[in-house]
Amino acid sequence: MRTKPECITCIMDDVIGAAKTVPLDDTSMFQLIRETLSTLSTSYGPNMFPSYYITRAHRILKRMANKSVLFEEQRAAANEAGMRVRERLRERAKGLGDADRLLLLARWAIAGNSLDFRTVGTGYDLSLDAIEATLDSYASKPLVRDDLEGILAAIRSSRRILYVLDNVGEIALDCLLIEEIRNQSPHAPHVTAVVKSGAITSDAIYEDALRVGLPGVASNVIASGGDTLGISYEEMSDELREELARADLIISKGQANFYVLSEPIDIIHAQIACLFTTKCLHAAKAAGMEVLGPSAVLLGT
Repeated sequence: MRTKPECITCIMDDVIGAAKTVPLDDTSMFQLIRETLSTLSTSYGPNMFPSYYITRAHRILKRMANKSVLFEEQRAAANEAGMRVRERLRERAKGLGDADRLLLLARWAIAGNSLDFRTVGTGYDLSLDAIEATLDSYASKPLVRDDLEGILAAIRSSRRILYVLDNVGEIALDCLLIEEIRNQSPHAPHVTAVVKSGAITSDAIYEDALRVGLPGVASNVIASGGDTLGISYEEMSDELREELARADLIISKGQANFYVLSEPIDIIHAQIACLFTTKCLHAAKAAGMEVLGPSAVLLGT
């Protein structure tokens, strides 16, 4: 999905909301706004993904804050809540048959995408109670688009799966789904998980993967190649480029990854499953929906 004129509103709202939490004083806030608008004004248009511009806005904020990792308390709280929910979910799933267990864990992995700081209602000021309440709410909602039957069939038939992670917190629930995929599939698939090379907003990095135990669950954990919202074809690592080309199935978490993977690219021959919560009508319509909400989209169907 390419950038729309209206995307500028969300980009500015997001970086200003983040800056308030850093926090920046008014003088610095005005400087951030001026620099962001100046940077966007030179290239803003329909040829790039929205995540390209959001990334540049947040890089300006990181530079001004002089920190490589912002929102450390919120990130840690999200991971702790995700792990706490994961253990309850693990117990709940034990009594289910294979098919129902895989479906349940997929639904909760989608619910986990609501742990994006920008969509939980409290913005960047996120409490543990808010995280748990949000997960409970989203897990009980019907999916706006439900391609899970086709996605689970693709999982069972795939030998090499690339799992592109999104946020802290939800990464703990992704661990549980990856573990189940590897245990259930008749092909014992190789599952490579992708985290960001550098922290940006709520996106997970390798330290978050370690915290929730992902290296002990996935076949391999690789870095994307940059501190970008969503993966970036321009900045991706050689490892990620190779895995995109080798995968039978790509499981993509989050709207920013959907922006990129919903557009055709020559190196990808895999089926692509997008598990995410839509945040705007442009993204929803690009995924074949008319309303916002949790979604499981098998691209090309």
